[in-house]
Amino acid sequence: MAPLAVSLKCAVKCAVRCAVRCAVRCAAFVAVTATASGAQVPTVDSIKALLGTTTFAFQGTVVRRGAVADRVLTPSRRTVVVRATNVLQCPRDVGDFTGQTLTVRTPSDSIPAIGVGAWFFATAWVIGDRIAVDAPAMFTRLTPAQSQQLAVKFDSAVWRGYLSLLWERVSASNLVALGTIINVQSVHPRTTQREEHVTRWFSLSVRLDSILRGDKALRGQPTQVLVPERMAMSDTGAKVPLGARRLFVVENSARNPDVRDLDTRAPFFALDSLGVRPVRDSATVLGIPADAGSVNLPLTRCKAAPR
Repeated sequence: MAPLAVSLKCAVKCAVRCAVRCAVRCAAFVAVTATASGAQVPTVDSIKALLGTTTFAFQGTVVRRGAVADRVLTPSRRTVVVRATNVLQCPRDVGDFTGQTLTVRTPSDSIPAIGVGAWFFATAWVIGDRIAVDAPAMFTRLTPAQSQQLAVKFDSAVWRGYLSLLWERVSASNLVALGTIINVQSVHPRTTQREEHVTRWFSLSVRLDSILRGDKALRGQPTQVLVPERMAMSDTGAKVPLGARRLFVVENSARNPDVRDLDTRAPFFALDSLGVRPVRDSATVLGIPADAGSVNLPLTRCKAAPR
């Protein structure tokens, strides 16, 4: 082969190698850039799954890294001090902590820089002078628009979770009915209980206006529904308003050993707020489509916690 042909062949090979190397480097650069700046908003189903295992959902800005907000805690490479800027969900006893600083134990050593905002889904770690949470899920580098999308998807996830819980309760119930509360009175145990924390129960006298599921013969009849104190009393100590109409999703009292010793013959009980719902929730039970904004969700929300 002539020397010129060999030279041209070598030149072509070198050019190809250089082009491939440049392409690989450029592709790697693009991939790294996308990873660093192309954060994705979690799906509604992903948020719903997180809500099943966490009790805190909030947005916050990192103010200190490798630090803690409470001296009783030990700082580590995974702990950061965060100032909460938007609280969506929290335990009722904790309440809205927007504006407060708290300790967050992140899922890995890769933690946001100071001044960077993030969304945290967490469980309680220590509740003392300052809140400390353990966050198994953290979403960083979200734009303001993406953060708004996350908040909207959060509401949708709560709504889907509520539907699942409500339908599960309806399926297990003995009576689903619309009724008017006629009277409220406390119920006492037949024998003295020595437990340190005894649940106080109240009996709601209810006139059943419409039977959606259960014995149709009960329509128009008065009945008794046992509810825990937290459902019968407000923060001010007042009883539930007489004449109020509610949707009752209740079970036979014989199923609940906690109420067998009560001095009452109330045939039904509601264990929690899923058992006594606003009338508008009856549309969901009847299979009529409704949106999340039309329902007072029985889940702990910090900004407007339902009763």
